[in-house]
Amino acid sequence: MNDTLKKWLLYLLAGLLPVWLLDTVLLPRLGLSVAPVLLPVCVVAVAVLEGAYPGAQFGLAAGFLWALTYAGASPWRIPLLTLVGMLSGVVSQYALRRSLSGCMVCSVLTMALLGLLGTLGGLITGLATLGPLVLLVLEEFFVTLICTPVIYLLFYKLYRKAGGKPV
Repeated sequence: MNDTLKKWLLYLLAGLLPVWLLDTVLLPRLGLSVAPVLLPVCVVAVAVLEGAYPGAQFGLAAGFLWALTYAGASPWRIPLLTLVGMLSGVVSQYALRRSLSGCMVCSVLTMALLGLLGTLGGLITGLATLGPLVLLVLEEFFVTLICTPVIYLLFYKLYRKAGGKPV
């Protein structure tokens, strides 16, 4: 089997699928007031390790997964995660280091973008007023950033297992 195909199957089956199961099955049962948003962080981690083009491809796949399986999901998440993967890959490749610190910076930017878009969407649709929306976004932001190093380390281990060079 082609090495590239093996690598992407490894990312999908050993990385994205368990995170998705954690995100959709386990975390909602814990009764937390807010859950981390893990799929975008997975996209950022892969983009930081692999670069812009593979990050965009992985973002496309994760975007489809997010849009098709999450309650209340919107199709705008597909191009959004594709763009996140591409931009995270570019930023980490040319402006930051391809490391945990680069992943953290790209995750902060990604979560800020998602939070801004979610807040604007909530205001436009009349879901809630600005105060509760900002509070929700901040809680999601910090809970997600706490989980980011674990996600990065999972995908870094898979990256190395698939033959990636140490970063």
